[in-house]
Amino acid sequence: MDAELYATLKKRVQVFFPYFDNNALDAARLLFGSTNPLGEFFLGDITLNQFLDALDGIGTEVIPEGQRNATLHGSAVRILNPNSQLFVTRFS
Repeated sequence: MDAELYATLKKRVQVFFPYFDNNALDAARLLFGSTNPLGEFFLGDITLNQFLDALDGIGTEVIPEGQRNATLHGSAVRILNPNSQLFVTRFS
């Protein structure tokens, strides 16, 4: 990978994961790990570029005026409905 593309990728990663070092975004600097890392591994074949492309635009949607209650209600129903029995059990 050329240096410019690598630096651009590191900057994109830092936007979504702000705990990356702001001072290590150019291509010449290395990203070192921590003493006791806690990482997660997910099986799959998606690249970092594909993952970041999928994240582009998330959180930038605008709820039109007059549709806030209906939009938020619909979101709550999608989250709570599949787990309704779990909530009844835990909070009864």
